[in-house]
Amino acid sequence: HPSKAGAKRFGLQNWLAGLFRRRHYTIIAVDFDGCLCTRAWPNVGRPNWQLIKWLNRQHNAYGTYVILWTCRCDEKLQDAVIACKKWGLHIDAVNENIPGRVNMYGNDCRKVSADLYIDDRAKRRTAK
Repeated sequence: HPSKAGAKRFGLQNWLAGLFRRRHYTIIAVDFDGCLCTRAWPNVGRPNWQLIKWLNRQHNAYGTYVILWTCRCDEKLQDAVIACKKWGLHIDAVNENIPGRVNMYGNDCRKVSADLYIDDRAKRRTAK
């Protein structure tokens, strides 16, 4: 998850601000278990306040869209959504694209379209 030091080191904040200036919005897809909260599947873990506050600051300062992006489904997904609301996290979509992207591409495909993906299992790879 992004921290102040990590965001500064990798220029994340500058990159997001630059993207906002060009397009007037950014989209962040964030995983639930292991990111927004500690891993406690099938229960809900302890909230990651640092990440939750950072995402809310992005939304409030730049109008960033936040997509809850998780493998949870059915009542376990509802538990995650309820937890995010309880923690005060602004969420624009759950496991789906924001309406602007659906309109742009003409459908809501299975792959969530975002500018930044936050996932505890992610590893950045670049094509050679």
